[in-house]
Parts: sequence; C-alpha cells; structure tokens
Amino acid sequence: MSRRLSQKVALVTGSTRGIGRAIATRFAAEGAAVVVTGRTETTGHAVQEEIRAAGGQATYVHVDVAKEDDIEHAVEATLKRYGALTTLVNNAAPTELIGPGRSDRSLSEITDDAWDSIMTVALKQLVWCTRHAAPHLAKAEGASIVNISSAAAMRGVPGLDAYTAAKGAINALTRSLAVELAC
Repeated sequence: MSRRLSQKVALVTGSTRGIGRAIATRFAAEGAAVVVTGRTETTGHAVQEEIRAAGGQATYVHVDVAKEDDIEHAVEATLKRYGALTTLVNNAAPTELIGPGRSDRSLSEITDDAWDSIMTVALKQLVWCTRHAAPHLAKAEGASIVNISSAAAMRGVPGLDAYTAAKGAINALTRSLAVELAC
C-alpha cells in the first residue's frame, strides 16, 4: 500500500462488518489510525486485532449509534487515544431494521416507532457524529467527512420508505454540510 493516509486518524461508524469493516481495514492499510465502532464487542475486537495483525493501528470502541452519549464517547476516545481526529466516516446503517419481514414498510404500513428507529440509526446519528466531530476536524489539516448513502436515495425502493427517505436526507445534508463546513 502507498501509506497515503499516514498522519490521519479516522473514526468509522458501523465498522465491525460489511462496508464499514472494509473501509476501516483499507484506511489502516493505507496508514491511518482507525477507531472501529459497533455494538458487538467480539466482532469489534476481532476487527481491531485483524488490523493490528496486519501492522495497522486500530482501537475498538463500543458504540450504539442510537445513543448520542455513545457517539460523544467515541469522539472523546479517539482524541484520547490518538490525539486528533482528521476523518469521520458516517457509515452506520439500520440494516437489521430493513428488508423483508423487518421494521421498514410502505408509508401506509410502517409504525411511527419503526419510522423513528430507522431515522435515528440512519440519519440522526450522522447529525450527532458530525456535530461532535466537526470542532475537532476543523483543527486538522486536510480533514474530511465521508457520508455513506445508498442508491435507494436516488431511485427509491418500494417497502423501504423510511430507509429511502433517510438516505435521501443524507445526500441533501451532505451537500449542505459541504458548504457550511468548507474551510
């Protein structure tokens, strides 16, 4: 690897599996110190150890993105462990709430509780992560925020109305934040 991310410290939400895990391991392989987050301790520690075994720097922090206090703790833990935060990857998604037989439904069928849960894990957590990380990112040279969205935001998916709406909102919020936070 080119080590093009050396001197970077990345906090990656939802990085114990899937896309988030791939992002965390690639960032570490490119030289970034990575904070791995997720709810499952055993998986989080496994990703941390996988990165370390490959020669990278990683620390697992237990985070339930549905809780703002957990997010604030993750930012503080990143600063305590690595002394800075240069990159925020908002990747966490409510994958256990979407799909056949799960909470997301068409607008005429979804409950308010299901809607709120999906919006919290898909959208509100991104707001919390950015709110708590932005002051520290503003101090870092070459800082960045990467928000992971979905094709569902552009084309819609029948029966996944809350997820589709949340991902569309992420795209709009990303454009707004790009203007607002540009240095």
